[in-house]
Amino acid sequence: MRSVLFATRLALFVAAVGGAAVAHADDTAAAAAAAPQNAAPQNAIDAVEVTSPSADAVEIAIRGARKPEYSLFRLASPTRVVIDMPNADVAATRVPTHFDGLVSGITSTQFRGRNGPVGRIVVVLKGDVEVEANAVGNAVVLKAHTSGQAAPAAATPASSSTASTSSSASSSKDAAPVIEINGDDAPAAKAHKIIAVEAREQGDGSLVQIRTDGQVARYEVEEAVAPARLVIDVYGVSVEKSYAPSFDKSAMKGARTWGYDDHVRVVLDARAGLPHYDVASTGEGIAILFASKIDAASTTAAVELRALSFDKKNGFWRLKADLGGAVAVRTVKNAPDEKVIALDGVHAKASLFGSRSLSGGPVRDVVISKDEARKDSVRIRLELNEDIEHSVWQKDGAVFWDVRRSRRDPRR
Repeated sequence: MRSVLFATRLALFVAAVGGAAVAHADDTAAAAAAAPQNAAPQNAIDAVEVTSPSADAVEIAIRGARKPEYSLFRLASPTRVVIDMPNADVAATRVPTHFDGLVSGITSTQFRGRNGPVGRIVVVLKGDVEVEANAVGNAVVLKAHTSGQAAPAAATPASSSTASTSSSASSSKDAAPVIEINGDDAPAAKAHKIIAVEAREQGDGSLVQIRTDGQVARYEVEEAVAPARLVIDVYGVSVEKSYAPSFDKSAMKGARTWGYDDHVRVVLDARAGLPHYDVASTGEGIAILFASKIDAASTTAAVELRALSFDKKNGFWRLKADLGGAVAVRTVKNAPDEKVIALDGVHAKASLFGSRSLSGGPVRDVVISKDEARKDSVRIRLELNEDIEHSVWQKDGAVFWDVRRSRRDPRR
């Protein structure tokens, strides 16, 4: 499993998470490009520049020393666009601190992904906006505009030889943001132990990282109340006995851990209520990004899950949930034989609950259930014959879940 996460690869994941390779997807389920170990010298990202041609539009240019490789995804509540640039250095990037119009914040993060250094830029936007991205010369150019407004014209044409991730991101109408994606061709070290649980401020919210010595193959996330807390079960790892760090600047006040025969339970205790959150797995553990505000009762009417379909596309299978509106998406469970997401702000008729008898490729069945922990929340569970690579995204009032057989099934 990977966030966001979001209504968000997140809606699924997560805006300040290390190591989760994400990209746009249209009729492909290919994983995002990653920089090879023997890559050329790092692409030094000089600056992030923001221009606003009108009150309803903004252009953000991320300028580097050479033509960038990049992947991106977007998150909701608030709207964020996350740009990951393999083999890029953002340590000295000049980032603006004052904004007008649609942008409310920009942050930069440097981390080491599975295949080398990654520079991450997170752009926080106001309200419901449409976003397009292109590689223009040595820059990644994002154009955002409020829904219903025409996008501002690009300064120069995009190069036809841009990376595959950029070419698929050329139009918000033709390419939808991915929430979550799992898998690439590079072998990943399997996690055996939890090294640390750390927290810090991140943008307008806070980030908690469960750091491990490799990639986590399976985890489960559940919410609990009285007191408010988030419970994460991480399988196949161990932890130091009585490890219970406390946090100063985070929506969570601390973590508690318990070791079992086959997993470790990490409990994150909230300071007050539980804020909205996105979850993503990385090459170095699990990251949970918390919003700045505690979830309040939504004033927006829940949308109805109208229908489900499951069809074979070009080399992968696609589950479509017809909703008639945008929703928040949470990853609940990730395991080689089962994936579960939750759609918040959704209700469904009783006739849709249970097994849908939808199968194909690596998917044995699709099961719909009510999320008992939240009002107006529906869970979708994929029962699998084998491990998968997958992406979740939204477009035109529907949630799409694209899956294909993993190129590196850990059970084989």
